[in-house]
Amino acid sequence: MWTSLVYLFLFLPSNVLCSRHRRHKQKITIALNLPFDVPTPALIKLGGDDMNTGKYYASAAKVAVQDINRNTNLLGNIKLNLYYNHAYSDTKCLDFRPSQAMLHELNVVNASGFIGFGCYCLTVAKVLASINLPLISH
Repeated sequence: MWTSLVYLFLFLPSNVLCSRHRRHKQKITIALNLPFDVPTPALIKLGGDDMNTGKYYASAAKVAVQDINRNTNLLGNIKLNLYYNHAYSDTKCLDFRPSQAMLHELNVVNASGFIGFGCYCLTVAKVLASINLPLISH
């Protein structure tokens, strides 16, 4: 599933790939943001437990990126980099954390796209859409 999501992510923002990366960069950074230890409120209501937290499925995103990087037919010599920094990227299902993570990843990491945010993604989604950067949220 993660590989499919990352493939979809790569082919949606064609202007990002063409203009920003094919000509100037050889690396695309995707920021992964999720509640690492806290299950989302929606999952708790459905009877979810801590098996629904990011610590159990975040590694799938890394495997998907590795698979894409191994297939040189997809992006040629452009490599994907998955960014996750527990201090910023763990949203903890707190409403202010996704915005903090996004700002850090835009300004410090220079992320080209985002996956995750989980509990509170509406504000981040609107900001990223306004600057034409992709977000896949769950």
